[in-house]
Amino acid sequence: MERERVALLESAENDFDAARACHVVAEDLREHEEDLYGSIKAALDAAVLAEQENDSYRAGEAYASVALAYARLWKERADPVHLSEAMHYARMGVERLGLTERSKAVPLLTLAKMEEYTAGLSADTQTLALAVEHYGEALDAQRLSPHPTQTWGGITLMIAAKYETASFKLSKGRDASALSNAHAAIAQLEAIQPIDAAQAYNREVWLAVAHMDLAAALRPYDLDRAREHLRTAKALVAANMADPDPERRKLHHVEDDLRRLSATFVTRKRPTTFVRRADYYLRRRDTLPARIADKVCDKRGEAYFESWQKRWLVDFPIGLAGTIFTAPLVIYFCARVWIEDGRPVLYRDIRLGKCGELVKVTKIRSMRKGADKLPQEEISRINHELGPAADPRNLEVGKTMRRWEFDEMPQFWAMLRGKLSAVGIRIIQQQCRDSMARVLDPRDMDRWDRAYQRNRGVGNSNAFRRKHRKDDTKRIHDNLTDDREASVGHDYYVWIMTTLTTLEQMKESFDKRQKDGFV
Repeated sequence: MERERVALLESAENDFDAARACHVVAEDLREHEEDLYGSIKAALDAAVLAEQENDSYRAGEAYASVALAYARLWKERADPVHLSEAMHYARMGVERLGLTERSKAVPLLTLAKMEEYTAGLSADTQTLALAVEHYGEALDAQRLSPHPTQTWGGITLMIAAKYETASFKLSKGRDASALSNAHAAIAQLEAIQPIDAAQAYNREVWLAVAHMDLAAALRPYDLDRAREHLRTAKALVAANMADPDPERRKLHHVEDDLRRLSATFVTRKRPTTFVRRADYYLRRRDTLPARIADKVCDKRGEAYFESWQKRWLVDFPIGLAGTIFTAPLVIYFCARVWIEDGRPVLYRDIRLGKCGELVKVTKIRSMRKGADKLPQEEISRINHELGPAADPRNLEVGKTMRRWEFDEMPQFWAMLRGKLSAVGIRIIQQQCRDSMARVLDPRDMDRWDRAYQRNRGVGNSNAFRRKHRKDDTKRIHDNLTDDREASVGHDYYVWIMTTLTTLEQMKESFDKRQKDGFV
């Protein structure tokens, strides 16, 4: 494969052709992350040269290549960063090609795909409507394309099928004409005759993808017809992968997408424990609680953070309930601390607030006096090697408090007063933020910083993670997911799961101690 890449690069007449050659080679690789990153770098270099020469067409095509490569990476790794990068460069491609008379179909199509993926992840109808609009613009651009190589009817029919399928999804299964038009486009695509091997391969890909799109769109409304489309897509992929000529077996990426889609049609075995059953139920968007939450407040993300519903339907009720129910425990643990180590029983820690402002957070003191005077390097070593419960600085009662985070209970009062949100990124120390910045990708850190400025809270989905909870990469992923999915339903889901997971862990600990004869 490396020799093939070198041959293509040597035959390229300029940097732009080299970037396209890298992308073509990377498309055929099974394990191709490094190759896609290489094609991204080459295409960006080509875009810079084109910008310097004021060649909007070449710049637009290069940005479109970057968007396609990031889209492939997102499919491989499901990393939100790749999704946002694909949308960003697709928009840049559309913008540059808009300055020319050349077709904008490719970047528009990529942008629409990414918006459709985003809408699927967040159930955001506005983003899906934007995707439908861009599919329509891509279809118009393709029909008006001046390039003979791009005017083959198969491409137009593929975009038409995607446009109609997305319109059907946007209508929530009510637009029968869109569904009929999607079927008609697929039927015409099946009937069209390709003139060479490349067109035959493209038609196979487009047919498989079109049937998969329809299967996904129909699944909530007509499961039998959805399964028919899924079987058709499987047959197309199986026929290609069984071809005796290895050069024609190129539907690897479609096969992976098909496997993921098929998994959503499987009747999954119900989870065994109550907590897992609750998690399985609360994650679904078609349940009565999810529909009620959407009726109460359909805002998500940044719009939700600025809404009155967040304060008065989530933060205040949870803060009030938490303050009332934890008050006896707060009094009990404060008394234990006083008996064991004297006053003060509360500890005010300095944390990083909005816009770099330093704020005080109140906790029940769980460590001996002067424990915070150790060097930061030693504190970090203790946290990573021993964990909170085994920290030698702990009071005897502090071991229990830190293990179950009972020392954080006074923060319900801060939530009730509106100082912290019920769900958001945990308010952290400046040195913790600096430590994260040293090991994480700058782009990830920048997105995390913006999310931190928007919303800081007491609970988050990282709190009920059973494994890798202290891993900075996992923590950032959970924080950004909470930021993107923020809504009334999601906030209550986080708190219900945090409570259930804590109770489950306490029960497991008690059962283990009982088994070992300590109780």
